[in-house]
Amino acid sequence: WGVCPPGPMCAGDLDGSGDVGFADLLLVLAAWAKAGGPFDLDGDGSVGFGDLLVILAQWGSC
Repeated sequence: WGVCPPGPMCAGDLDGSGDVGFADLLLVLAAWAKAGGPFDLDGDGSVGFGDLLVILAQWGSC
């Protein structure tokens, strides 16, 4: 028997805290209009409204 790997992290949990909250929102806002990277949650190539919607949709515990 092995150890079960942890479940998938919420895409919106950018700071790795186990929930999606203000810190994650601030990270997205700080990266606003920048190209790609870890804050491009919707994969459209830039950080913007779609990424903000991901944060809001996943708000709370993962």
